[in-house]
Amino acid sequence: MDPTNLTIAIVGLVLSTLTIAAILYGPIAALKIQRKLDQESEERKRDRERKQFIFRTLWVTRSTPINPRHVEALNMIDLDYPDCKPVVDAWNLYLDHLNSDSSRPNWEAQRVDSLTELLYQMSLALGYSYDRVLLKRHWYRPLLHWQIDDMDMALRKGFAEIIKGEQAFPVKIVDVQQAQPAKADMEARQGEKRELPRLAQEP
Repeated sequence: MDPTNLTIAIVGLVLSTLTIAAILYGPIAALKIQRKLDQESEERKRDRERKQFIFRTLWVTRSTPINPRHVEALNMIDLDYPDCKPVVDAWNLYLDHLNSDSSRPNWEAQRVDSLTELLYQMSLALGYSYDRVLLKRHWYRPLLHWQIDDMDMALRKGFAEIIKGEQAFPVKIVDVQQAQPAKADMEARQGEKRELPRLAQEP
């Protein structure tokens, strides 16, 4: 057989084999690539949702830093923002301030500024365009909520002092002689109320 023809035959056979392989394997390879792209897209979506959840939680609780939801969101930053260095740096500065002496002058004002910077860096990482003034001051919390928090803290502190023996349980002594007329008057009023339905039924 002529060497030239043999070479042509071999090349033709190789091309035919590659063509058949491409026809058979092409759709499979395309499916694998598409599946990988879908998985990466889904992972990016879940990653953004986790980041948004932390940001939104800190956003709605920024006026109540001791709220358990606020604390939990802070502790998830290292888990879901490891690839955002500005966010991690702002969180480290805020954490360092939270662990400092809170009795120092201007401690609370510095805490608010540090939290504002953390939220600002998060907003940039998520593609938002909030400014620092909005993040710091644009929120609403009724005065009653502050009062309820103060009462709750006072109750907790008071019970803790009683349990520890630091304070005595308050007891009020009432004069029995003074209490008896009041009790009799109350019983008389209750008797009158019971009589009203019966009188209303009489013809």
